[in-house]
Amino acid sequence: MATLAELLLHANACYSAGDLHGAADWYRQAVQADPSNVEAYYSLGATCHRLGQVKEAIACLAQAAQFRPDLAELHLYLGAALAADARLDEAVPCFRRAVELRPDFADAHRNLGAALTNQGRFDEAVVFSRRAVELNPNDALAQNNLAAVLKNLGIWDEAAACCQRALAMQPAFGGAHNNLGTVLEQQGHLAEAEACYRRAGELDPNLADAHSNLGAVLARQDRATEAVASYWRALELRPGDPEVHTKLGKVLAGQGLLAEAVASYRRALELRPNYAEAHNNLGVQLERQGSIDEAVACYRRALELKPDFAEAYTNLGSVFVAQERLAEAADCCRRALQLMPEIAEAHNNLAAVLEKQGHLAEAAASCRRALSLKPDFAEAHLNLAAILMGQEQLAEAEACCRRALQLKPEHAQASLNLGAVLTQQGRVAEAKECYLAALEHHLDQDTWRLNILSLCPTILSSRHEIELYRRRLLDELEEFSKKELGSEFPPQLTSAATPSFNLQFRGLDERPTREAYARIFRHCFPAVTPVGSHGRPRIGLVVTDRHEGLFIRSLGGVLDRINPDKFELVVVGSERGIALIRSYLTSPTIEFMAAPTNLVEMAAQIRSAQFDVLYYWEVGTDIANYLLPFLRLAPVQCTSWGVQVTSGIPALDYYLSNELVEAEDARSHYTEKLILARTLLTYQRRVAAPPGGKTRSDFGIESDRHLYLCAQQLGKFHPDFDPLLAEILRRDRQGVLAITEGKQGGHIAEQLRRRFAATMGDVVDRIVFVPVQPTPDYLSLVAGADVLLDPLHFGGVNTTYDGLSLNKPIVTLPSRFQRGRYTLACYKKMGVLDCVAASPERYIEIAVALGTEPEFLADMVEKIRRASPVLFEDVEAVSEHERIFGELIGKSRLADRTATT
Repeated sequence: MATLAELLLHANACYSAGDLHGAADWYRQAVQADPSNVEAYYSLGATCHRLGQVKEAIACLAQAAQFRPDLAELHLYLGAALAADARLDEAVPCFRRAVELRPDFADAHRNLGAALTNQGRFDEAVVFSRRAVELNPNDALAQNNLAAVLKNLGIWDEAAACCQRALAMQPAFGGAHNNLGTVLEQQGHLAEAEACYRRAGELDPNLADAHSNLGAVLARQDRATEAVASYWRALELRPGDPEVHTKLGKVLAGQGLLAEAVASYRRALELRPNYAEAHNNLGVQLERQGSIDEAVACYRRALELKPDFAEAYTNLGSVFVAQERLAEAADCCRRALQLMPEIAEAHNNLAAVLEKQGHLAEAAASCRRALSLKPDFAEAHLNLAAILMGQEQLAEAEACCRRALQLKPEHAQASLNLGAVLTQQGRVAEAKECYLAALEHHLDQDTWRLNILSLCPTILSSRHEIELYRRRLLDELEEFSKKELGSEFPPQLTSAATPSFNLQFRGLDERPTREAYARIFRHCFPAVTPVGSHGRPRIGLVVTDRHEGLFIRSLGGVLDRINPDKFELVVVGSERGIALIRSYLTSPTIEFMAAPTNLVEMAAQIRSAQFDVLYYWEVGTDIANYLLPFLRLAPVQCTSWGVQVTSGIPALDYYLSNELVEAEDARSHYTEKLILARTLLTYQRRVAAPPGGKTRSDFGIESDRHLYLCAQQLGKFHPDFDPLLAEILRRDRQGVLAITEGKQGGHIAEQLRRRFAATMGDVVDRIVFVPVQPTPDYLSLVAGADVLLDPLHFGGVNTTYDGLSLNKPIVTLPSRFQRGRYTLACYKKMGVLDCVAASPERYIEIAVALGTEPEFLADMVEKIRRASPVLFEDVEAVSEHERIFGELIGKSRLADRTATT
């Protein structure tokens, strides 16, 4: 039998010859021969470590260290073996013991620094790594390890210098090339970093970090295909690396390979279940796939694991914004910004919340903050555009949409939004180009073509042009209605797809047009039988977002005074809108229901409320109040004079109007059954001009002129009106016509100026366009006028109440349709018809007489002063609503019983 000395001799010979497996066999025999021999255990442990037999190496080295606890080298090698087995918590004490035993042991300092770096304990690691370099400046590995900890501390220049020194000593050191690459990448030198990673991979093809880092820098350069290949190579070498799976998932997601990305994130979480970043990234992809509940669960799990994870708060906040869980969304956004004030996405999400809550100035500030942090953030530019549209700052909104399109030329929503902004400015040709651009990128969205069909110029040059436009529109609508849009509720429609409000200004019967629009959607909505309350009568009043102002002014006083014993009144609107309406209404019995803006969810919530009657304040002024009536969400649905034309929608049963305003043939104007009240269906309060308000000169009008004022939307200036205005100014050479521009910007005003120049060039110099004014200044302008002029075909409503509040005579020429007869209705209720003309000639005569004959003007002012109180705070309007609502409840209960028998 061989002696211990002979066994060790054979083992050492094999080791020196590179035969590690043979050496290990001889060392094992030596250990068996003398289980107390330190050299045998130590040598076997070192050999097994080199062979990758880490478990046996650890056992042998630990046994040797028990025999010689004072031997620093043993603690060093035991620590190295433990580190190779990913047991850093056990390795670090071994390295510390080696340093304690030999304070000048450079290798022990180097390994301890490396282990602490891998634990993320960078402040400690740098101390030992620096000491290793001081003890052995020519150790390339020590220089590289110091570089690694320095880059984690953000000390980039020194880290780069360490890498360079390591490479000067050992040019083929793949790890140093890799570390230098990470430093260069952080400094923004992507091409140089890429070269370093590639060199590292060439020198050490099995260096997984180099392939992973190369993937990352390629991804940053938008070279996704190459990045994916690099990540897969890293995973071939280290398949159990969850971080590489996560990075791979992110690139795959960027390529639109959502299923593959989800698989990568799920694999990362199999390897590391508590990996917060992977939970967050998986949530993002699940959200993109429409798996919202799963996405929320992922974000919440990420936050459980990492409570200071600002990105996860941001993503969760984004979901809550989409779900209109605004309070939760705001909390998430603010928490994200507390943790990371520079996260642009959180500022943008918070802006969306504030916009939905009606805090437009704060919302705009949040958007601008997002853009200051991330100027190329297309979604923030688009969000700011929507906010600015809400503030009616159309020029700025246009600029934001255009910037979003510069950043993302294929962004369909940016094209649609720009089209909407341009439409509001009267630039329909440019708007059409935007809608066509959106369709180019989404050919499947055929309903977007309705955006184009619905474009209607605000200003047209002649009645002939109006009639040509109308014929072409009806032909195009008829052709479009032949398309089968399917039976699915079409939430992909935009607000621009509704009948243009401008159609009402044309002086034509709107019923054919509205019916043509409605035919397009005849197969889009499932046939359902709605269920009423079966208990106390419930009436829902639907007021969609941004339409609350006129509702409050027109119906607020009525709702406050309706007998609460008769009905339950529920106002349905957006969260922002409900807050606004609630602040004006005083009745404690009125209920409010904040509905989501998502059409499908809004419809479901309204249906579940089981209203007996649904009253749509406006129909057709946005996509929500146009489409919801088609769904028949209550047994009886009605609308009223919030929009002064028929809806054309078969599922809308009744239109509420009054005897004073409608012509004899009015019933033929509506697809709904017409219900006529005995009085005007509004409870108006008299307004007053502010004391010490603006004078004529403040508006650029000389004080000795006769001021004729037409404070109406510019679209109401029908070409038929031009000759009347021109003749008034010709007959009254001291006359000046003032026109208010409105909030749509100068484009429409400029179009009207050009038409006036062509139709009444001899007097056009006496037409003054007054920019949009705050309410007090607008009332000062009305108070300073001599005569108010009601346009042809579509006259005033609220402006009529404003003028008569201030005892101003309004000249009107009633038309055939309700929208041109409201001033007449007010005069009929007052019993004062002196300013109601029966012909264009008589309209001119009355206006000029008021402007040039002070006694006639004074007489009319006095008549109006005495008679106008009947228009204001009209309690009969309350009783008429109670009567009509009672009738509708009866019809609803009858319909409900019929449907269930």
